[in-house]
Amino acid sequence: MRTMLRIAVIAMASSPSGYAATPETIIPGPIAASRNIAPESAIANPILTRNDAVAILINAAGTLCLNKSGMRNIEIRGIEVTDDQVLIFVGTKGDRSHTFPASDLSVRVQILHGNNTGIVYFTAASDVYLAWLSPDLAKRVADALAVIKTAPSPKEQREEQSAFEAQAKSYRDAPVKPIPGEDVRRYRVQAEAAVSEKRFQDAADLYAKALSIAPWWPEGHFNEALIFGDLRQYDKAMDHMQKYLALVPNAPDARDTQDKIYAWEGDKAAWAPAGPITQ
Repeated sequence: MRTMLRIAVIAMASSPSGYAATPETIIPGPIAASRNIAPESAIANPILTRNDAVAILINAAGTLCLNKSGMRNIEIRGIEVTDDQVLIFVGTKGDRSHTFPASDLSVRVQILHGNNTGIVYFTAASDVYLAWLSPDLAKRVADALAVIKTAPSPKEQREEQSAFEAQAKSYRDAPVKPIPGEDVRRYRVQAEAAVSEKRFQDAADLYAKALSIAPWWPEGHFNEALIFGDLRQYDKAMDHMQKYLALVPNAPDARDTQDKIYAWEGDKAAWAPAGPITQ
């Protein structure tokens, strides 16, 4: 079924449903490769949520190698992540003395085909790394670290949600609803063009820019939700559609919109990554 954008007379010329999204892989070559992570970069696995990433890291058993002040090898049984985005390396005997802030992460993964093992580097200087992982686990740990690096912390999420709830209440209570300004219109028009050209991730990014200016814009959340749904980024899709309903709870399509959220819940369960890989 064709997905319709909730904007004036604009509709998607071709729905992204069925378009084979190929997530950027963290291993683009057959031997070994690297990718530095910047906050604006796309994560390696767009379906992976922060909770998924935390679950993967807690099972990331291997050898933690520290070269910053002489070589030290520490056997760990997993990595915990605090609400403040700090990695805590848990030793096999429960030691938690080694930590690393997620803000300093520069992730690189290397697969050693000779002995079929993987290494995940945490710093650009490659002086902190986790070795002796299976290739699959190394890739998943790198993906998880990418998510931890780029995703907002639970504290930031709570602050953002609290701010939005206040904005949503003001919008609902306003006798005359505000209209997005010219800067939001610019991003909307650019997003519509991106959709018509099947550049769906670009369209999502443009709507995000518009919503950073006018987070109370219902149609922006609705359209952002549809795009993320078709990109199979279901958590983001549901979040934006819930925000749409929070802004216009009595919308004529409120029932259909809530049912769409239920459908995405099922889609997410069907597309959920497999459980953590252990060695």
